[in-house]
Amino acid sequence: MSLLDRLARGHLTDRQFAELWATSQSTGVTHPHLDACADCRRRFEAFDRWVNGIGDELRTEADDAFPAERLT
Repeated sequence: MSLLDRLARGHLTDRQFAELWATSQSTGVTHPHLDACADCRRRFEAFDRWVNGIGDELRTEADDAFPAERLT
């Protein structure tokens, strides 16, 4: 589904996902549309996995670049 299709149907945009994700991390509050719309909830969960995956990937790269022997 294209962005224009989602906007026309009242779905949340990727920018709104980013804002909601940042807000929900600190407050735990989500958007009521996510409770009512399975499509947006599924997309938001995929966005959440992607963002958290970036951190996992960066930690792995940092561990590889700075092994325990090097840190001592």
